[in-house]
Amino acid sequence: MKKNKSHAAALFAAALAALTVFGAAPAGALNLYYGDIHSHTSFSDGEGIPEEAFDYARTTGKADFWTVSDHLEQLDKRQDLLEGAAPVDEFEHTMKVADEKDDPGKFAAFAGFEWATDVSQGHINVLNAKSIPSVNKTYRLKQFYKWIYDNPDAMMGFNHPAEPDGFRFNNFELVPAIARQVFFCAVTRERDIPYFYNSLDAGWWLAPSGHQDNHSRNWGTHPNGNFTGVYAEELTRESIIEAFRARRFFATNDRASKIMLTGNGQPMGARLTAESATLEIDVANGGGAKISTVSLIGNGGETLEKWTPGSAEFKVSASRAASTGKTLWFVVFAEFDNGRYIMSAPIWLRSEAGI
Repeated sequence: MKKNKSHAAALFAAALAALTVFGAAPAGALNLYYGDIHSHTSFSDGEGIPEEAFDYARTTGKADFWTVSDHLEQLDKRQDLLEGAAPVDEFEHTMKVADEKDDPGKFAAFAGFEWATDVSQGHINVLNAKSIPSVNKTYRLKQFYKWIYDNPDAMMGFNHPAEPDGFRFNNFELVPAIARQVFFCAVTRERDIPYFYNSLDAGWWLAPSGHQDNHSRNWGTHPNGNFTGVYAEELTRESIIEAFRARRFFATNDRASKIMLTGNGQPMGARLTAESATLEIDVANGGGAKISTVSLIGNGGETLEKWTPGSAEFKVSASRAASTGKTLWFVVFAEFDNGRYIMSAPIWLRSEAGI
């Protein structure tokens, strides 16, 4: 059912009130870190144990940060043997191991979980939660959203939205009460990209994240090459979480690449209130690949401008005007001649005239 304009305006206002200010840190004061927020162990449907995952991701995968996020329905406070050792509460053990493996300034370790009980509505990853909910009490998407709302420090996002068919999170219907806590949409494969655009059109304030979604002992070395690149002030849990809250991160399947999009001097993730935005685009690949195309994408997934650099580095400026009564979003998508890609977080632009 289509909603009328007044209802849409009310949703926008409510969501705006629920959100924190994004993009507050100047781009020049930030460092770039690579890692992942979605991987599994034998505590659900993967291999190994959390100790292995964090150690491998750090030493072999060369990740700056890593998250173990086993499936909720397989963690639900049941007691399992830890490969022949004494029984443990799996989520509590994962949190304990993350605390032990966390090394401020060198490696950030996170414990999370993946909600997937109502499979018709998709899979959701959760970070920064100190406990897990009851599977029976959060079986439906609406129930799970309520749990997120009741746990305001918890952060969540939409996993692999294009696979399998039908995983659409109630068609990305905006829930303003939890908008501040919903921070990513996974872009694990190119077929996920249209759904990321759909989520932005629905009104969510999200950035794209690259997930390896490991189910084997290849944390950080998965063949898909996916990483999330985060611009943070320092390599600590607190700083990475701040960057997630600011939507200051990007998705790529080429670790040698990087991207920055700024709007009126504010880094990607920023929500601007102005009559126009000067967008500065900076894409680079340090692994030998050349940049084939750089596209500026806007509402509806429309390609607004496109460039064909053919070089390892590319910088360009673009100006876009605001639209009265409508919030605009801008994303940069770049492809490399090795078949890999990178996608920025959005810049949002809203006219001073408002809605």
